[in-house]
Amino acid sequence: QDPEGGQAAEAWVEMTIVRTGQQVTFRADGEGRFTLDLASIDAILPYREGEVIELRASDGINASREPVVITAYSEDERWQGTVDLAFSEFYFYMEHLDPDTRVGETGGEVNFTFRVVNVDPEENNISFEYIERANWEQEILRDGAPVSSVTVPGNGSVDLTLHLTISEAVRSRDDPDDPYRFKITATSERNPDLVESIYFSVLVPHRTVLDFDDIAVSKAYLPNGTLVPSVFDCRNRGNNDEPIEVSAGSDLPGNWSLTLVLGGVHGSTTFHRDDQIRWTIPYGGGLTWEITPGIVPDTPRGNYTINLTVEGRNGTYNITVPVQVLAIDLVVESIRVEGGERAQVGTDTNIVVTIVNRENLGTGLLAVLNDTTENVTAEETLTIAGYGQILWTVPWRPRVAGQHSLNVVVTPLDGAQETGGGNDLTVIITVREDRPDLTVTDWGQEGDAVVGRELRITATIRNVGALASSRFVDVVLMDGESRQILFTEQIGMLGVGEETPVDLYWIPNRSGSISLVIVVDPGDDLTESSETNNEMNILVLVDPAPERGGQNILPLIILTGAVLFLALLFGRRHIRLPSIRAIQRGNEPSPGDVESEGEGEMTAEGTGADEGVEIVIVEDD
Repeated sequence: QDPEGGQAAEAWVEMTIVRTGQQVTFRADGEGRFTLDLASIDAILPYREGEVIELRASDGINASREPVVITAYSEDERWQGTVDLAFSEFYFYMEHLDPDTRVGETGGEVNFTFRVVNVDPEENNISFEYIERANWEQEILRDGAPVSSVTVPGNGSVDLTLHLTISEAVRSRDDPDDPYRFKITATSERNPDLVESIYFSVLVPHRTVLDFDDIAVSKAYLPNGTLVPSVFDCRNRGNNDEPIEVSAGSDLPGNWSLTLVLGGVHGSTTFHRDDQIRWTIPYGGGLTWEITPGIVPDTPRGNYTINLTVEGRNGTYNITVPVQVLAIDLVVESIRVEGGERAQVGTDTNIVVTIVNRENLGTGLLAVLNDTTENVTAEETLTIAGYGQILWTVPWRPRVAGQHSLNVVVTPLDGAQETGGGNDLTVIITVREDRPDLTVTDWGQEGDAVVGRELRITATIRNVGALASSRFVDVVLMDGESRQILFTEQIGMLGVGEETPVDLYWIPNRSGSISLVIVVDPGDDLTESSETNNEMNILVLVDPAPERGGQNILPLIILTGAVLFLALLFGRRHIRLPSIRAIQRGNEPSPGDVESEGEGEMTAEGTGADEGVEIVIVEDD
């Protein structure tokens, strides 16, 4: 204490002097200057306020037990006091066996060895105490086993180890030269007033440990440039707040930029090439990173990277953020009947739709097919890869023959925009039915057409359908202007591809170019695959009738009536008589004899007008 009652003199009150034999050792850190006078031995002692300085003396020092006078000097003052060296018979002390300051790592361990020396001839039991420090585990070991006290033999010593475990929660000091300090207090059980202390220091250096989660892909969707940021977390698992410096680079073309958002706390920053930014990641905390690249619409599609370099106090981290520039362009390329087969009414088949993605982004899509002819719709959700092609097969059973309009529309799911068009396609597919189809394929006439003279017209009827006709049908000759039926004939069944000639007779009543129509199945009695090819328009050139030579045909009319009467009277007969044509032609010869058989039927044959008429009645037998 200050002998003049002034201020406290902590310098000498807490001083430690270690003396062995005739040597005095001083241990302390800090500022200040003190001179000690101990048995005519002077020393300069540096001192820092609050430092504990301990006085130790051996049994051989000042054996008379007289007080030791300590004089302390500062720059402008002097203090003096006395220390009673009341040596007990159970005196001991502790000393370091290795440096009292070590470097420890967070999450690591540190060991200090020290010795307890008993300067009394009798054994002494020494117990230990220390102040518990948060996030540190402390224990005193003897031969590897924890102890809280030891028995030291007389004039002997025991070597011990202070074992410290440093947890992950221990932070480094902001001042790298500022250590953690530990004190062990030892007490003699035989003399509780005798207490000794020893000090240890641990320097915990700063450690940079940043953990980055899996780096998500940042995506840019064209054409509207919709951006999806790459979001990931960074945790500071070091042992203090971590100041970082971030720089960025990228292989994105052009004057790229990116936006970095850290945890919503620091706001957002826009990077450009060669930019650098600085933040601090708090100890035990972290930040959420959001990285969004700036993409322009003409950026080539493909995969790119953003490279972030994160510099910590004593560590560097390289982060690669994948970037994808993506687009979709769906096109309906074709619509066809499977296998190239023609579609048949009532027959199961498939419609095959080819869908192409001309861009690099795979997508889900909704495909819709509409048969507008029958108002039938089919739809399905599909998936297509980037630059991919898929075939969509749709079962189809048409119910109506004819031209079917098929329309397909494809739409990306989730409302994704596309860079191009072509999302829909409409085609016309002909649907046929296996039915007969009769048509007039050809015609011809026998001789010249003359007013008043019967003309034979021969028409060719062909079945161009896929099924044989199943019944007799009419073939008629009609006036092309009035549509009056001039002659009717029947034909029988025709197989697929078969044809038959049909004779049609007509007596022109006027000369000139006469328009006629040959019609097969005029009443649509036969169900055909097409009802639009049943007619053929023809044009016949009719000559005027030649002038007659004064002949009277009245006798022929009377004769004809008589012949009909005889035919009815005798039943079926063969009847031969000059034809009306032969009589009308005058002396022109008839083309020959024609016989016809049947009840009430007759065939006229001309033998020349001058020869008259011969009727021959022939019995059936």
